[in-house]
Amino acid sequence: SDSSTSFQKSHLIKSLFQLQNVPSVAKGEIVTSHDGKENQLLSLTFSQSQHTSESHKFNKLYSLHKDNDPKVSFLYGTASGSHNVTVWENQTHAQSHPYELKYSLSGEKQPKFLSQLALFDQKIGLNYSINLPENYLGWIHVEQFRSHWVVNVPDVQREGSNITELQQQQQYLIANFEVLQAGEQKSAYFWQNEPKKDKFDYESFDNWGEQMEHLRCERLFVWTLDRDTIQEDLQTPSDDGSEKGSKKESSFREIEGIPKDICVGQFVVSHDGNDIYFVGHPTQPRRLGMIYCEQRPSNLYKLSNWKGKGNEVSCEKICDNVWNALSPRISPDGDTLVFLTTGKVVYHKTNLQLIAMNLKDNSTRIVVDFVRRPKSSDDFPGLFFGANWFKDRVFTSDSKYLLCTVLWRSFDAVIRINLENGRVQRCTPSMGNGSLSLLDYTDNSLLVLESNPVHPYRVLYGEFDASFQVHNWIVVDDCRNVMSKSALNILDSLEWHHKVLISESDGLEYEYFVVKPKILDSDTQQFLTNPHGGPHSVYTVSFAYTYAFLASQGFTCIIPNYRGSIGFGQDVVEALPGHCGDVDVKDCYTATQDAISIFGDKTKKHVVSVRGGSHGGFLTLNLLGRHPEMFSCGVALNAVTNIAAMPTSTDIPDWCYAEVLNSDHLHAPTADFLEKAFYASPISVVDQIKSPTLLLVGRDDLRVPPSQSKEFYFALKSRGVTTQMIYYPENCHPIAKPKDAADVLLRTVGWLLKYTKE
Repeated sequence: SDSSTSFQKSHLIKSLFQLQNVPSVAKGEIVTSHDGKENQLLSLTFSQSQHTSESHKFNKLYSLHKDNDPKVSFLYGTASGSHNVTVWENQTHAQSHPYELKYSLSGEKQPKFLSQLALFDQKIGLNYSINLPENYLGWIHVEQFRSHWVVNVPDVQREGSNITELQQQQQYLIANFEVLQAGEQKSAYFWQNEPKKDKFDYESFDNWGEQMEHLRCERLFVWTLDRDTIQEDLQTPSDDGSEKGSKKESSFREIEGIPKDICVGQFVVSHDGNDIYFVGHPTQPRRLGMIYCEQRPSNLYKLSNWKGKGNEVSCEKICDNVWNALSPRISPDGDTLVFLTTGKVVYHKTNLQLIAMNLKDNSTRIVVDFVRRPKSSDDFPGLFFGANWFKDRVFTSDSKYLLCTVLWRSFDAVIRINLENGRVQRCTPSMGNGSLSLLDYTDNSLLVLESNPVHPYRVLYGEFDASFQVHNWIVVDDCRNVMSKSALNILDSLEWHHKVLISESDGLEYEYFVVKPKILDSDTQQFLTNPHGGPHSVYTVSFAYTYAFLASQGFTCIIPNYRGSIGFGQDVVEALPGHCGDVDVKDCYTATQDAISIFGDKTKKHVVSVRGGSHGGFLTLNLLGRHPEMFSCGVALNAVTNIAAMPTSTDIPDWCYAEVLNSDHLHAPTADFLEKAFYASPISVVDQIKSPTLLLVGRDDLRVPPSQSKEFYFALKSRGVTTQMIYYPENCHPIAKPKDAADVLLRTVGWLLKYTKE
């Protein structure tokens, strides 16, 4: 009836919002006193969903009491944007003014080492904050919306989204800005009037692809800072937008000497300030999609005498023996630069090497090598990174160790790397079997985030021993202390399990985990297989409200990390390229069978559905077509449906050849490719699909063009299959706008419940 349908929708929305409303930890810091022995401060920044708008952020500050019975006490919290905690010279100060203050210079009452400039220009949407201890720049944050450049987006190589970065140096700010190509409209800097619009250049279509199409070529700029003239340099616009007073144009200039066909990525500055080391991305013969693609070619360059002009500046490539260089970091003693490299591979995410360069002679050595096949689940599988790449600070103060978060099979793990011998040590979670992510550290302590599929987060502090183990964790914050009773009841009604599988064909291990209700209220047990995208990606056992929500609606969620997933060693990654649509489909099917046999209630009827996005959508549709006897319903988001049709329309045509042929071919499709790509794709088995299929599409997707879903939709419809396609405007490959992401989940559950009960 209409009333029962209305009640069901209301229940779904309420359950989803309860879980979305659980805060997540965005950042954590340990604030150490001068001698390191007194009480410490712990700062946490949280993010909380607003359902229909961008996330809300807030801060919490804690005091850590070091005595015979160490404990943490809460000091205070702040609302979004109203306060921020700044640390400088081992001193902590909470600034009380909001970010919205316009053109105000504050700092008269700050500690003697600290002053702050806060600027917000509503006309061009610019937030600007600078901490200036003496002649040093502490940090800067610039966001210019609806224009061509963005500053301070970390880790370009992680997923390609940040071809902009900042570094501090005495009296200088070195920033990576975008320079628009000739013929394009150039946005004014914030102190300038808007320039006249240039004639549109119809040839300027080459870009960095999905979510980065607005970026073109990035250069390095230097901003000379002088406390006596900084207010003069940042002139307050008059009411008509013109500048008042004079301005030193020379204070902001491009660093010369960088080849024009090189796009500047991450960079670091030597401790003496004489050299800049940067990652250079070639722009010729063409740009390819950068986001999620860490294997793109690049190199490490050294800029010497960068304060000079013209021929005075020296720019040299310093690593000819590597395919690419990612995340350069300089040790505290200034002697060593470390970076990551993938080696020359055709697939987009992979095992990485850690390389150390001696800055005295530019010699390099491998610190951590590729790992082919770990002997067991306890053995280090190699360096794989997910959402957590190298932070800005990775070294201990003595320059002997690096600390970071890596992927360890289906888990996030905190590790310590000995820079001298490459030994890797893993810190064990306190809950035993969950994910652990590094927030911050000192030379003998850790601030970590612990999580599993039914426990969103616990923030822990602990001091580690020589084996990198913490024996007495202190709970700083636990989500259960702030969650609503309804959300607690939902999570308390769920359980999760983890299982290792071994492929019969090659002996390689892969895994799946299950999130399910503890008690089944229905006579039917609903199974839902959820393969990840990529395909060289992984789902970890960290909390994801998506699976908690689906499980709360009665689904036993099966999350397979099939062969091709990262975090299991290089052999597992390499098992898929050339066998796409075969190995991955078989593993998902086997994991589903295994989960049903172990976690299925034999007294109930079993109904199995499948959902996934991108390559997960490719697997969803392949499973519906290749195993119609098992899967009775499906939902696919921005799914790859026909690889043969993709090379000329996607921003990553190389992906098509890599997964189908295990080749780096990047030219016109061959007949051999077209045939193999077709038979690997869901379009080849569309005649076998009988189950109701929902297609969800981001209209602005450049990675998997909407035409893929559109072609499949009409193919299903012409065959009489129950199907629907929903377009989401202003969404790209991830359908991520809050209200649309919520709609995706609600539609998914509604579709699955409707067509698995009929």
